[in-house]
Amino acid sequence: MKCYIRGHRFATLNITQIKRLEKYVKKVIKEYNVNEFVFHHIYKLSNQIFQVVSKVLQDYPNIKTTFFSNDKDCKIVKLKSQKVKSNNKSPDMFVDKIKYFEVNYHYPKCDILLNYHIIDNVNICIFLFDHKIIKNRAGVTAHAYDYALKKKKIVFNIAYK
Repeated sequence: MKCYIRGHRFATLNITQIKRLEKYVKKVIKEYNVNEFVFHHIYKLSNQIFQVVSKVLQDYPNIKTTFFSNDKDCKIVKLKSQKVKSNNKSPDMFVDKIKYFEVNYHYPKCDILLNYHIIDNVNICIFLFDHKIIKNRAGVTAHAYDYALKKKKIVFNIAYK
């Protein structure tokens, strides 16, 4: 089983959310037999999430991490997959000369299509999605969250208990 972890690109994890993320990562590994975590690699939060997840995965050496991005034409690009060996690795270490969006450049349409592709190919999604902050539900993370629910994926939200 695969698990996608996504949050708003300008968000950062607070201590409570880090603990919730650790808890849910362990939960999906133990209760749902997740053997791969998937990340969307264009925003600052993915680095922070990856550091938290890779710390947990040190106790689970057979679990793989995979990164996806898209190019300027919205073509989906799978970045290198690898098993986590150290919590010091950032997603940038997995890139292997593949061009992808810079963190400060953003194509919402492409992000939405990439999220749909990832969600279609995973079983579980863990989100950092705060309904109170993103009220109009027009952002990319809102689209991904709603799409995951529509597709009847198992969804956890670390923004709330």
